[in-house]
Amino acid sequence: MGIDVGTTALSATLLNTRTGSLHPIFWVDGRTDTSTPRSYKLPLAAYFSTAQLTHLETQPTALGYAAFQPEPRTEPPAATSGLLLHRFKPYLNVTIPFRSPQTNQWEPQIRQSDTQSFPLVLVQETLASLLSALKPQAAAMLESQADRLTPSEFEQAMSHLAGVVIDHPVGSSDAYRFNMREAVLAAGLVLDPAQIYFLEEAIAALLPPLQRSPGSSTEPQGLLVISAGTSTTELVLAQVPPQPHPLTRQHLALRRLAYAGNALDQDIICQLLLPGAIGWEALELDRLDLPLPGEPDLQARYRLQQRLESVPLGQLVLGTVRRLKPALCQQDVSVSLERSRWQLRHQDLRSWVLSPYLQQLNREVNLLLAQLELAPTAVQTVICTGGTASIAIVSQWLQQKFPAATVVSDADSNSANSGGTVSGQQQVSMGLALLPLFPTLLDANRHQFNEYFLLRTILKTLPVQAEPISEAHVLKSLERQGIPAAACQSFVSALLEGQLPTGLLMSRASAVLLSPESVQNVDYQELAAAPLFTRQGHQVYRLNRQQRDRLWNHLQIILANTRQTLEAPLKLELNAVNQPDGLG
Repeated sequence: MGIDVGTTALSATLLNTRTGSLHPIFWVDGRTDTSTPRSYKLPLAAYFSTAQLTHLETQPTALGYAAFQPEPRTEPPAATSGLLLHRFKPYLNVTIPFRSPQTNQWEPQIRQSDTQSFPLVLVQETLASLLSALKPQAAAMLESQADRLTPSEFEQAMSHLAGVVIDHPVGSSDAYRFNMREAVLAAGLVLDPAQIYFLEEAIAALLPPLQRSPGSSTEPQGLLVISAGTSTTELVLAQVPPQPHPLTRQHLALRRLAYAGNALDQDIICQLLLPGAIGWEALELDRLDLPLPGEPDLQARYRLQQRLESVPLGQLVLGTVRRLKPALCQQDVSVSLERSRWQLRHQDLRSWVLSPYLQQLNREVNLLLAQLELAPTAVQTVICTGGTASIAIVSQWLQQKFPAATVVSDADSNSANSGGTVSGQQQVSMGLALLPLFPTLLDANRHQFNEYFLLRTILKTLPVQAEPISEAHVLKSLERQGIPAAACQSFVSALLEGQLPTGLLMSRASAVLLSPESVQNVDYQELAAAPLFTRQGHQVYRLNRQQRDRLWNHLQIILANTRQTLEAPLKLELNAVNQPDGLG
């Protein structure tokens, strides 16, 4: 099963590995009558009452569609309205939650706004609850079904999944993958962490058209995918080899731009609305370093988002911009908000917001072309998925950039299985489900030997005596544990030079997402107090025994409350053809 966990919704597809047929999963909202149309997206959202926030083990009041209008609410009208948890995917990339021995509280606390924080483990548990809604009859208000499968066939398939393939952003941390695996295991979709695989979103979007039209050319085919939705823009350039040669990761070049729909919304606010706004003093935007248009500027954007989420006016501004943006991308728009009124010009959007984004896109595309040594004329197909990539000006620019290419957007992508059009998120979930048919695209080394496993193995096996060691010594120690040097050499080199896996030490941008108390947490402070190794000479290092003990203890604290153990490499059994029903 392929599951696309997007920023705003999740989508899933089953693959029958015997026939190659795809079966997208959809939901029917049980709160309404049977005429309700099916939905292939489940909103990635949950509502928690204030009482539930004090007892994290309880299920949320409402999930998915119902989270935005939870009824009934348990608090009296005068009480706080609880927590609407949504757009939480970026938090999973920050670190792994743990229960602090000092306070017996879950850390870290995520700072959603200036007035509201919650533990990161709540995000993990919420995602597990939403993934559980994939199973038939899992939730009274959400009925899941699959295209062209009877209820009994669907139930049989979900009970015997060979594996689950999740998308992950280009450059995402192993903390992200660890958190995702925990959620999938908690949802009961599979029982073994080794059955959970990861594939970049843009590569997944590449696979459905390759399955439908594998091609018969005797020459390599240039193919570009731009997947841009809410949080990030993912790009992959592929030099697809002629049949029957398999497509491998060596044929691909990947890039990621931490800019997409959310950042566009912010730039519309800062560049088009803020200059003419009246009565926005409550937002206190003059106290912030506002992001530059078209730039990722993660620290500034995280801080701006928290500020907007902190007061009703900011929430109103965000909601208004999200509603008007599709129209503004095509024409002039009038908008009234509180005491302010704007006549927003489409040309101003192009000049002040979209043009800087296209400049960034152009730079990333040029880097991809240079990496594979391809000319723009060698690209024959460009696939755009996601709402941001489907903006008309993006398609127009791509057609100019690649005059010999066919530019295909979501609306043009037809599903060979259902006969209708599919959204970008459906295309991604289908591509994820197709990974068993393209096994050479899996990053096998990273699947088997993630950074946290390698760190734990090194801490466990290295001698703690004071003698200096070399990189070769560490690699030989790992090879004795059955870990090939090719799978770990880059990690070992970085570790010896002081780089810990992302999530053990906070970057400046990540720290903005945590509460001030969590940033100052003693566990994080101790891990940052000194490097694990210090250089003693050319490729010779000395182990800091105190830091070794601190890291080991912190990993033990993390693993005390997880389903993953990190005690052995994950098995690699991607192909699902041996399952009884061939569905996975």
